[in-house]
Amino acid sequence: MIRIRRIETSHPLYAQARELAARVVHERENERSTHALFVAIKDLPAGERVVGCLAVRDAGEPGVGAVEWFAVDPQMQGQDLGRRLIADAETEAFTSLGLERLICDAPKRAKAFLTRMGWREVEGEAARDGVVRMVVAAEPPQNALSGPADPTRE
Repeated sequence: MIRIRRIETSHPLYAQARELAARVVHERENERSTHALFVAIKDLPAGERVVGCLAVRDAGEPGVGAVEWFAVDPQMQGQDLGRRLIADAETEAFTSLGLERLICDAPKRAKAFLTRMGWREVEGEAARDGVVRMVVAAEPPQNALSGPADPTRE
């Protein structure tokens, strides 16, 4: 069984997440603060193993988070872990973290996957060759579309 869990940078599994991100997507730590770190954990006889990770970091703009360290162990790909990591990160970002948008500089091979998840490409903002900038925005609450609530109705 594989479970998704939010951890802090002080958690013992953090080192495994850092190593996975460096190995799979060649991302290293940076100075930006981490809002949330999600890991996909597989229970093994020898203990827990991180098989996926995703960090939501400060993007340097109010209300915007940057998705980094989005990695799934190559042996575990195709098992819905990427979708689960993205879904949990979006839920957390747009609720308890209060963010309005998430951005992700992703390899072009990830564009179709992120598009299926509701993300869209931001044209002309690629960080480097072979990379596309993708964005997703928080959905407004249903009642926000219909105007202010009527205080006389229950």
